[in-house]
Amino acid sequence: METRGQAPLILNDAIDRRTLLKRGLIMGAALAAAPLVLSPAPAFAVAPVRRIALTSLHTGERCALTYCENGHYLPDAMQAIASVLRDHRSNEVHPIDPALIDLLAALQKRLATSMPYEVISGYRSPSSN
Repeated sequence: METRGQAPLILNDAIDRRTLLKRGLIMGAALAAAPLVLSPAPAFAVAPVRRIALTSLHTGERCALTYCENGHYLPDAMQAIASVLRDHRSNEVHPIDPALIDLLAALQKRLATSMPYEVISGYRSPSSN
């Protein structure tokens, strides 16, 4: 079914209201988070101390600590973060990318909160996947 000067209407590709709202919500969230994702470093460019607070919902373990001072990541703090984010099924600990922790800390700082992130899933070992 085609009219002159117009493309045919294909009903199979129609988007229902719920799908349109979901896509709009996802796009809105992506646009809102873009400044954090595209430039997390400036949030700490002059910050001599970086802190993070995490709680593992599976193990109940918590950490609220300084993980970076004067541009240097603190090995003991990074190990504590990795321990809280470990695979709770296999108890396997894996190093966590400091850039991820920087991004999470920047978000905490941007939101002006010291409330811990409630972690449902951190590192997942190959045996858990």
